[in-house]
Amino acid sequence: MAATRETFADVLLRIRNALDEIYDTDEAPAIHLFLHNRCFRSLLRVIGHTQEFDMANGATVAFLVHRRQADEEDTSGTEELLAIQRDKEQLSATAQNQGEIYAVA
Repeated sequence: MAATRETFADVLLRIRNALDEIYDTDEAPAIHLFLHNRCFRSLLRVIGHTQEFDMANGATVAFLVHRRQADEEDTSGTEELLAIQRDKEQLSATAQNQGEIYAVA
């Protein structure tokens, strides 16, 4: 079986799903996440932060993040994430049709 690597799109979707799970199941007033640089950059992108920067190893940063319902005028990257999800689903369907193994995280 060929090794598969997680794409940046995979990481974005995994971070988005993790945030959804946290908001749906955890009632704590604050959550502390420990992330490596790639996941941190993905988190920034998912929450709509436009500035890209690298974190030093072991660095700490604090964000106040809240979830709200998006209105039609403010999608804040939702369309991009939905497009990524559609692309992944299409790739998965194509791979299955060709008899290939494709792991979707």
